[in-house]
Amino acid sequence: MRIPPLLGTVLTSALFAYGAPAGACSIKPDPRPFSERLAAAPIAFIGVVTAVNVKETRFKIEHALHGVTGTKTTVRNSPPSTCVIQFEVGARWLFAGDMMMDPSIPLGPATEMTETTMGLVLRHDDTRLKFPAEWQACKKDEQCRLVGYGCSVTAAAAAHEPAARAQAWELGGDPRTMNCTDSGVTQLDKPLCVAKKCGAWYIDAN
Repeated sequence: MRIPPLLGTVLTSALFAYGAPAGACSIKPDPRPFSERLAAAPIAFIGVVTAVNVKETRFKIEHALHGVTGTKTTVRNSPPSTCVIQFEVGARWLFAGDMMMDPSIPLGPATEMTETTMGLVLRHDDTRLKFPAEWQACKKDEQCRLVGYGCSVTAAAAAHEPAARAQAWELGGDPRTMNCTDSGVTQLDKPLCVAKKCGAWYIDAN
């Protein structure tokens, strides 16, 4: 899925607001679509910076996307340059590398999170599906499953996935019969459990 020019502008502005060092980075940007760069990153997760020093940055992992497990990790910093992101304690990131050309995204202060938004990472609105609360109740990401319907996607707790899919298809349409076009968003490829509720999350491109 290609990332629209507007999202590239938004991400660049966000990086300079939260993590770009002074001066210009002379390395050319990676021309691949954002979704491809994110998938190709050795590790990717959403987490909060807990400590920074010259050699390494420590994160509390809130949601592991790929290449990392557990609740915390330490990332070895790249050699200092104007192309290295400057992380600050207390900031939430979608981390996928510490260079300006990496697909990392600042998500704002750790305190700014709800069940529907984490900065530029947003939850698909599925209120029209009228799921009972227990169908999406969770304690960790691994308990959730993606459920496609119509031209959209939601998530449900694993135990309620069949019922959730049936209701989603009834109210939102069978995705197998849809002729869907590119929605213009970069979909995270796994569901997240945020505020004890399963959901499908994406990076807004509009």
